[in-house]
Amino acid sequence: MSSVKRRLFVIVFISGLFLFLSAQETVTLDISGTVTDVGNNPIEGATITLLGYDVSANTDTNGYYLLNSQIMSVGSQYVRQSAMKPVLKGGGLYFGISGNGQTVRINLYNTAGRRVREIVNTSLDCGNYRVNPFSEAMSPQIYLLQVKIGDKASLLKLPVVNGKFSPRYSLEKIGGSAAPVLGKSAQAGDTLLASADRFTSEKRAIDSFSGTQDFTLQSEGPVRGVLDITYNLIAMEDPTPSYCTAVWLEDSDTNYMATFSVTRWLSFEGYDFEMEICPDWRDKADWGEATQDEIDAVTMATTPLGIKTLSVTLDPYA
Repeated sequence: MSSVKRRLFVIVFISGLFLFLSAQETVTLDISGTVTDVGNNPIEGATITLLGYDVSANTDTNGYYLLNSQIMSVGSQYVRQSAMKPVLKGGGLYFGISGNGQTVRINLYNTAGRRVREIVNTSLDCGNYRVNPFSEAMSPQIYLLQVKIGDKASLLKLPVVNGKFSPRYSLEKIGGSAAPVLGKSAQAGDTLLASADRFTSEKRAIDSFSGTQDFTLQSEGPVRGVLDITYNLIAMEDPTPSYCTAVWLEDSDTNYMATFSVTRWLSFEGYDFEMEICPDWRDKADWGEATQDEIDAVTMATTPLGIKTLSVTLDPYA
């Protein structure tokens, strides 16, 4: 769970319509996850960055990363919309209060300016309200409603047609609120960016500074992956069986690209003098120019006859 310590408050008023209250906070960042390609292969060395902050981490050989540090966040924002303006609709008067303890006075006047009666005179807390401004005693004519909330007053026309209405006034709080709403600030930069060489970067908005965030990145070129090669090793009568094998990769033009597997005797000894063993591989691989590390990486013991499966990792950029 992230711990938060409030440090600084900044208040900005914009045209009286919105009130932004952003709090700078010390937050414990604790986000972890993995970065893989579309084949679910881990991407080593990918960078995960929390935009807007000097915080990043790199993935390990398993594609795992961990963002864990203390950061100064401006990730919370209070937004207070202006209160609902007084309006008549559906036989009711609707209005909103944007702060607690606001004095509300609603009075009914005739067109001559004489007050007919007081409808509301009370203190209300933040919220939206509905009041029935009619009464049974009202005669058919046009009335004026004065709605005063704090020091702001509105005047509305109230036409009465038949003079038969509810016998008493009613005031009720309705759904919705003009109260401040806590939410993420767009300017806080609460976005994770996952990037890696030869892969398309991904941005993701986050609503928490803790938890798990896994990424799958699209390759910008050839895709690496694991290839399973299955073959049946059988003995031929002529020439004399050697049980030596070589498995290698060629492109579509039959150009040699890489050796995946070669038996130990052929790799270290037989290559120099047994010209009849695996002649196609000998001609293409130019094994005499291979480094010791390349030889050690693919050399394997001689195996018995039968069905074999060889798993190799294809990385076109290696």
